[in-house]
Amino acid sequence: MTLKSELERALEFERIAIKSYNDSVSTEKNKDHLTLGLLNAELKYGQDLEDILANPEIH
Repeated sequence: MTLKSELERALEFERIAIKSYNDSVSTEKNKDHLTLGLLNAELKYGQDLEDILANPEIH
């Protein structure tokens, strides 16, 4: 295992969580503020992982 492969794996899990929260928010008609907060946190964390993976030093 490499750092890059572990980060890619973490990003896969983030995408699954994002989809799950997004589906839940869609079902709740955006009224569930807790789920919206969790979705926003997952989106930020997913973006952070993408930014780290874009760093040439990781490859």
